[in-house]
Amino acid sequence: MFDARKPTWLIALAATVGTRTPATPEPSDIVVGRNVQVSKAKAADSHYEVLAAADPRDAAHMIVGSFIYSERTTTPATIVYSTRDGGNSWSPTLQADTLANTSDPAPAFGQDGAAYFTVASLGSPGTSRSTRTMLMFRSKDDGQTWAPPTTLPYMDRQYVTVDATGGKYNGRVYVNGNSRAADGVSDFVVYTSTDGGRTFTGPGKRPGFGQFKVEMMGNAVVASDGALIGVFAEEKSLEAIMSRDGGISLTPATTIDGAIVPGGNRKGAHNNVVGMPLVAIDDGRGPYKDRLYVVWADRRTGVSRILFASSSDKGLTWSQSRDVDASIPSDTTDQFLPTVAVNSAGVVGVMWYDRRNRPDNLGWDVRFAASTDGGTTFLPSVQVSEQGTKFDATTPWTALRSSVVQGKGDGGGVVVTIGLNTFMFQGGDTAGLVADATGVFHPFWVDNRTGVPQIWTAPVSVTPVVSATPSGDVSDKVTLDITVNTYDHASNALTTTVRLRNTSMQTVAGPFHVRVVGLSSQLGDPTVLSADNGRPGVGAEWNFAEQSLNPGAATGTKALKFKLANMQSFRSGDRYREELLQLKVVVTNDTVVNS
Repeated sequence: MFDARKPTWLIALAATVGTRTPATPEPSDIVVGRNVQVSKAKAADSHYEVLAAADPRDAAHMIVGSFIYSERTTTPATIVYSTRDGGNSWSPTLQADTLANTSDPAPAFGQDGAAYFTVASLGSPGTSRSTRTMLMFRSKDDGQTWAPPTTLPYMDRQYVTVDATGGKYNGRVYVNGNSRAADGVSDFVVYTSTDGGRTFTGPGKRPGFGQFKVEMMGNAVVASDGALIGVFAEEKSLEAIMSRDGGISLTPATTIDGAIVPGGNRKGAHNNVVGMPLVAIDDGRGPYKDRLYVVWADRRTGVSRILFASSSDKGLTWSQSRDVDASIPSDTTDQFLPTVAVNSAGVVGVMWYDRRNRPDNLGWDVRFAASTDGGTTFLPSVQVSEQGTKFDATTPWTALRSSVVQGKGDGGGVVVTIGLNTFMFQGGDTAGLVADATGVFHPFWVDNRTGVPQIWTAPVSVTPVVSATPSGDVSDKVTLDITVNTYDHASNALTTTVRLRNTSMQTVAGPFHVRVVGLSSQLGDPTVLSADNGRPGVGAEWNFAEQSLNPGAATGTKALKFKLANMQSFRSGDRYREELLQLKVVVTNDTVVNS
């Protein structure tokens, strides 16, 4: 029976054998602009592993950090590119000698034109891990010029986060990373600066520090109350961790997904991953304020797919993980290197490298999907890259690393070593995605269309989708009455005819909207067939035109129709009451607006 306090209701009917029909894809509301070559100034040098940052005050300002491998050197370096015209043109602004033999580039914007860039300094070639350090560069002019760096203890795959909430920790700069060091300790740590990145204290550590082993390090974000929330993966679980005291200490971690299987195509426990888990937060003022969104590459099905989870309580609990793009269930090529961002309108954007059009499972294109309803549903993904990465008989193998060492061979000879940079087939460990001050998304990726791996970008706009916001929820006053249930064997369709009834003692204004927020079945995923907004699952809506309901009054009836799945697959248990459909809805009376 429907309970207005908990708007969930069930339909239980005798099961009949049938087959599943795939849902009809929705039209896309995503518009992609032309591709722009970010690294054109270094067109002869290979680039991999990018991260980006956008100026929160000015949509014209963005910076990108990347690995850069010159054919003229035997060690990697890093570089910063900057734009002051919204991404139409780019130029290098940080490529000093201090960036030689550095790795793990990570940029960020702060406040009042401040920008930050951190890298791992690997020391002289051949030196031990214990000699490594971190370098923090600061800019006062949107990343155009940079001050000499501050030195921090070494961390593996670090990220920079700045508190811009206006609260008690406003302006605080955080650097989080993996404490991987010579002693074997491998855990989440965070360093904190209260003077704009000039000096740092810490590290902040979680309880039981040193008892865990972090395999994949993600970034961190700041909630409206100043809480710092980061993500990382251990051997088989994806975790979230928080600092409530400005980075001084960390809470115990909470589990996002307990069955993570690293995705990608490299061998080995740690290296069997292409793409770190990344988190974004809605820092706007809309209905999804402070909601967290996490993406990662996962191979639990045998094929690497981009999974997604969200949290509406600052990381204490998480939604069940699911595919961002499940439109090609029969495809056996990999998706990898995901990243996520939220724009000022609360739209969630996800970008990843995708091999569906690359049968060799080596090349890739770049795809983008978006959610306009707080991660409940995603619009069909679109391809962003105009050409992408390919490997064929004419593709040059770039950035071949070589070394010559005297006195190491038999008889004191000369040893020559030539190696391949495997980033050529993976793009690095991170990709970039930001949303500018106007709400336009800017993905950043690497592809080899020119013959050399280069950084590319494109503006991506998401058209707001018309839907009812949850602010007018009247589910505690208006219930659903089911008048009749029918099942059609030929089409495998279940139809329930319902009306809305006012159970309160006051008149409730309309018109009314019934919105699906949960949909499941013991027999597999059902599909909505009759929604007024055309959506096939969560997010589907039916509209009731009545302008008001007096106490006890009811609307006219409406047929809610669903396609059932896999009718042969019955669970053991109560054979007289198989649950064919479980539907959770909210009833709203708000005017339909752009969400």
